[in-house]
Amino acid sequence: MGMIPMQFERSAPEAQGIDSAWLVRALEAAQTGARRGVEIHDFLLLRHGKLVCEAYFAPYGPEVKHAIYSQTKSFMATALGLAVGEGRLTLEDRVLPYFPEVNPDGVCENGRKMRVRDLLAMASGHDQDTMDAFRQGGPEAYFALPVPYEPGTHFLYNTGNSNMLGLLVERVTGQSLYAYLKARVFDKIGIAIEDGDWDRVRGACSGGFGLHATAMDVLRLANLYLLRGRWQGEQILPEEWVDLVSKKKIDNGDGTDSWGAGYSYQFWMCDYADAYRIDGAGGQQAAIVPSEDMVILFNSALHGEVSDYAQVLARFFVLPGVHKDPLPENPAALARLNALREEIAQPQPRAFVPVPEAALGAWRAAEEGAAWSEIEIRRTPGGMGLSLVLRGARIDLELGLDGVRRLSRWHDPEGRAYASCGWGQWSGNRFFGRVTFFPDIPTLTLDIERTPQGLTAWIQTNWVPPIGEGRPQKFWRQA
Repeated sequence: MGMIPMQFERSAPEAQGIDSAWLVRALEAAQTGARRGVEIHDFLLLRHGKLVCEAYFAPYGPEVKHAIYSQTKSFMATALGLAVGEGRLTLEDRVLPYFPEVNPDGVCENGRKMRVRDLLAMASGHDQDTMDAFRQGGPEAYFALPVPYEPGTHFLYNTGNSNMLGLLVERVTGQSLYAYLKARVFDKIGIAIEDGDWDRVRGACSGGFGLHATAMDVLRLANLYLLRGRWQGEQILPEEWVDLVSKKKIDNGDGTDSWGAGYSYQFWMCDYADAYRIDGAGGQQAAIVPSEDMVILFNSALHGEVSDYAQVLARFFVLPGVHKDPLPENPAALARLNALREEIAQPQPRAFVPVPEAALGAWRAAEEGAAWSEIEIRRTPGGMGLSLVLRGARIDLELGLDGVRRLSRWHDPEGRAYASCGWGQWSGNRFFGRVTFFPDIPTLTLDIERTPQGLTAWIQTNWVPPIGEGRPQKFWRQA
């Protein structure tokens, strides 16, 4: 079956009961944050099936596939819900029997009790994330860990649970998560995710992270849930499954914010309206708001104190502008909204300090056996070219120095495709910048100094890509 394009009809916000002036405020807040290093990539707003706002912050655009991190969990859960609907498993099933390679005699009592629903609700009973154990030793290592709490009683966000569930779905269906979802969901609603967009862990599609998708791909999945699983007259997802994931299953906090409003089956509850969300690290958020017939989507690279910035924008800058009935036209606000969308999509460059002569050229690692073996710095129009060699693989990046971020595409040593975004500025022989690969890897500085032995460069970063060793500081000497 070929893909059926799912093109959302565009509409003026007021026609769908949304005040354009509030959307202007939301984009202005995001724009102000971006100038301060608070990165919003995309903002999409869907109401009554109409796309009322679509904004992309340069260099991101509708074609960019983002690393969506834990939003992957909701995709995996969608596959599991389908498998439940097809009678391939039940939520009450014990997990251990699905993994006959594990000797049950070595599994603690609580480990033997874990049900599918417990892992879905992040209530497996563990007191530590099991992802590293799963990655290193698979189900055997997962079940070897202690389970101090009664399953179903204790919340712990545990990506290893999601990966176990993903592997379970692949076993009961005989297909990869990707292949299973492609035929049943992706092709039917126009999701353009490809097989290579889904990272593998121990040979299986990662159930807890690892998907790369466009903002529109995630919006389509969120809209399917908003439509209670029904698309073009076909019930793609069981309504019962949508009802299950849209309601809180376990307490995870005091309910005073969206991180503590409760957790469902690989979906987060929100602390406003009846919203629940597809959520990933760094502010990848698609909030489904059934009472308002609306989806609010952000892609971001947020971290630390601003990690919930996208949720703040949704709650305090979008929702106040939502009304039950259509609003009168507001040409001035709509014109400002459209102008702002163009401004953030095509920012104007500013004057900048070029790369100093002392920094140009090739450098090699002073430390023998360093993962990062060499770098090369060069000038580019409006910016700086930075090439890094990681365990023999060359990564070529471009960083904007003129206030305009640059998007670079590259592959890791295992052949996985990535996109990164970089910008910064030079002050003397020091570079301050951001190279965004993952939300928790934002900063990079370069220091050049003269020593009796010649020029020496220091790189400092909290960059910990999956392909690197994550050392916080690297020492380099001119080749």
